[in-house]
Amino acid sequence: MTLYAPLPHWRTFLALTKRVAWKREFAALFEFSNSDVKLGWLSRSAWSLALIVLWRLRGSTHKEVSVWIPDYFCNQSLAPIRALPIRLHFYRINGDCSPDYTFLRQDARCSKPDIFILVHYFGVHTPCAEALEFCRHHGAWLVEDASHLIPSPHGPNQCGDFKIFSPHKLLPSPDGAVLMVNGKGPSKLGSDFLEELGEPRQWPRLLHGHLETDSTVIRNTTWIFKRLLQKLGIRRRIPLNQDGSNSHQIRLPHPKSTAIGRQFILEESAYLTRTRDVRIRNKLLWDYVFSNSEWAACLRPCEAPGSWYEMPYMARFYIETGENVFDHLKAAGYPVTKWPDLPPEVELQPERHREAILLWKKYIFLPVHQSLNARDLLRHISLPKSGVQGVDLQKHYGSADEWNSLLKNVRFSNLLQSWEFGSAKRDSEGWSVDRFCILYQGRVVGLFQILTRSMLGFLSVHRLNRGPLFFEDTSVEIQKASIRIISKTFGNLCRGHLLLWAPELEFTGANHAMLYSTGFRLRQKKVWSSSFIDITVSGESLLGGTSGKWRNSLRDAERKPLEFRVSESDADFSTLVANCADLLGRRDAALPQHLYLQYYKTLSRTRDRNLLLVAYCHKIVVASIYVVTHGRTATYLLGWNSEDGRLMRAHHLLLWNAVHELKSRSIRYFDLGGVDWNLTPGIAAFKLGMGGRYYRLVGEGVCF
Repeated sequence: MTLYAPLPHWRTFLALTKRVAWKREFAALFEFSNSDVKLGWLSRSAWSLALIVLWRLRGSTHKEVSVWIPDYFCNQSLAPIRALPIRLHFYRINGDCSPDYTFLRQDARCSKPDIFILVHYFGVHTPCAEALEFCRHHGAWLVEDASHLIPSPHGPNQCGDFKIFSPHKLLPSPDGAVLMVNGKGPSKLGSDFLEELGEPRQWPRLLHGHLETDSTVIRNTTWIFKRLLQKLGIRRRIPLNQDGSNSHQIRLPHPKSTAIGRQFILEESAYLTRTRDVRIRNKLLWDYVFSNSEWAACLRPCEAPGSWYEMPYMARFYIETGENVFDHLKAAGYPVTKWPDLPPEVELQPERHREAILLWKKYIFLPVHQSLNARDLLRHISLPKSGVQGVDLQKHYGSADEWNSLLKNVRFSNLLQSWEFGSAKRDSEGWSVDRFCILYQGRVVGLFQILTRSMLGFLSVHRLNRGPLFFEDTSVEIQKASIRIISKTFGNLCRGHLLLWAPELEFTGANHAMLYSTGFRLRQKKVWSSSFIDITVSGESLLGGTSGKWRNSLRDAERKPLEFRVSESDADFSTLVANCADLLGRRDAALPQHLYLQYYKTLSRTRDRNLLLVAYCHKIVVASIYVVTHGRTATYLLGWNSEDGRLMRAHHLLLWNAVHELKSRSIRYFDLGGVDWNLTPGIAAFKLGMGGRYYRLVGEGVCF
């Protein structure tokens, strides 16, 4: 049975016995330490909105305040403010869910807003510029409703006076909403206003008695008990309204958030990177399911969040054609829902609010949460199997030169499949290395090298990292057949083989579905992502492709008293490895020094495979980088700079000159060696500033 909401990890249940300084840990987790921002917890975002209305009433000379809300909004969330002296005004939205500012300005001639709510729908940030201008002009408080977003210090800055989050909607928790108050927002509320608000833990008291609420103890106990049963596999379908909505009228919990709710959110926040990857994967899988089903002509997938810090709230599809599509999908067993339960004021004025009503009729939604696996989604279709015959694997017994010559037929290779890296893993870590060519009708169309270790005397554990690699113009069907053969050959526990596999396949729904059909099961590992540059274009084009900030930093570095040289010194490389190990050690990470030293030593036997650049200032080393080549591709593997080197932008100078050196060696692509927005956002921004193409791979899994 498909779940409509995510389940906590077992570790989260076990952590309930642990005492948490929730306020300090939440601020540290999301890096909200700005003195101009005050942050408080409530049980639901509906209470956050009611609290903002109360604050506005407190400073208003009028007996009621005017609250402007988009007409595409959940009516249930308005229950607390409907009990307050307000005038609700539902403004029109466009087809992309952005405010219709033309009609907004017309409406404002008759009635000005006191509070204006801007909604960030479905995990995507809505541009704020026009809303800021509108609120400043009319003296309205700007409230950003980010209930479909997870707070992130790397996302766009808070532009409103208030920002509302509902982490309990994306992370498994019985309650938990966050209200942020910005003293430097468009209304310039200031530090005195923040001081008047008092301690955030006292905010729920202002809301006490406004509505009848459920018992917190009974509610949370019931929630935890249900989730435990669901974790144990005892599940039932959640009853939906006739229209498919699961937002039927229920009583809200008490305004005060509970310690258990906050702790669930804090514990589950440790898995945010994984949560984001799984939600994006599930969104792509739903796209694949419907594009390969009888509904392909009826449904159009809506675009998912594009920024790395955004994650889809639900999979959203637009009904292009057909009658009663929603009912047919529900009857066919799809876990479809409708959203939102529109306010009655909107439904009574269908002409004025036609866009919101149209969206309600045309949109359908499916869950993408992190507790869903590929099986839950792909069971709705029959996965196609490759009908290609004549694909076979042949062990490669040739030399390193022959292997590297074959690697040049691959459009975009990686260093993990290079001969020298396999040899370094053998010599430094004790793996045995086997290399294979993929044949189709007798000719080579691809290759891969696989590492093997024997365990317990009967089990062979195979490790295939970022392979296989296919030659240019190899058809998708041949690739599918090859992957299926690799899975069956090296992933068969009955014959004593276990395959740990990180395929060189991009993060798409089609690739995830194909791998699932071969027996590949994704492990709890983060997804590899990086960026590469096509360096075959002219130097002017390469420079023009960089960001303005990166380009200015390069020019700044060129004006500094920096010198650089291409080094072939073993001592220079050993110093670079030691410096990188020291840097990672300060971040509680480890560098495989012996592996890299062995890799460098192996590569040094081959001309023009290593590229070590060292930068000096007044004869003192301030930065160095190490780049390796494999086939027609190069990878930026190691980099270090001193504090002086960082201030002088030495890395910009070294990478730019590395590009020119690689061009002279007839290298086609330059991979910047990994992008991790969560652990090293500054380095990620630096690498992407070079203007490369960002890519993500499917992740690591197991075949058995």
